[in-house]
Amino acid sequence: MLTAPMLVGLGTSPAVSAQSAGAGAGRVRLTAEQDHQRLMDLLHVASSRRGPSGDPKAPDAANVDESKVPLYTLPDPLILKSGKKVRDPETCWKLRRPEIVEEFDREILGREPRNAPKVKWEVVTTTREEKGGIPVVTKNLHGHVDDDAYPQIKVNIELTLRLLQKRAVLFP
Repeated sequence: MLTAPMLVGLGTSPAVSAQSAGAGAGRVRLTAEQDHQRLMDLLHVASSRRGPSGDPKAPDAANVDESKVPLYTLPDPLILKSGKKVRDPETCWKLRRPEIVEEFDREILGREPRNAPKVKWEVVTTTREEKGGIPVVTKNLHGHVDDDAYPQIKVNIELTLRLLQKRAVLFP
């Protein structure tokens, strides 16, 4: 998984294209179904689990009723992994905070693989505009993935990033 810094945006639309780099090789065009089947075959997955039904009356409908969620309790933020209680601000800052940050990074943000290829980003266009009455800066970026590990494939990423202009007052 490639990660990028999180920026405040009103909309992003990444698109990834891959093509062969060989002289006589052309693009491979697959339908969504063919691409899905190819990936399933590569991963040796026979079938995938169905998701919940969009019909709220169906037996396999998604649960949106919080009263049906099993009871759970969040861990006490002032108890270290070792079981010792945090009794002062210094212990909280030096010991407990790094534990919480580590869990957040591992369980929420996720990790980037150590051997993930580098992406060189270039800003193609920058425009100032309004979206929904809010002034934004729209940047179109192209990312070029380092192909040293597998030069047969060129991967280019197109990304549209919208950032709030200065300090927009959202709730006057």
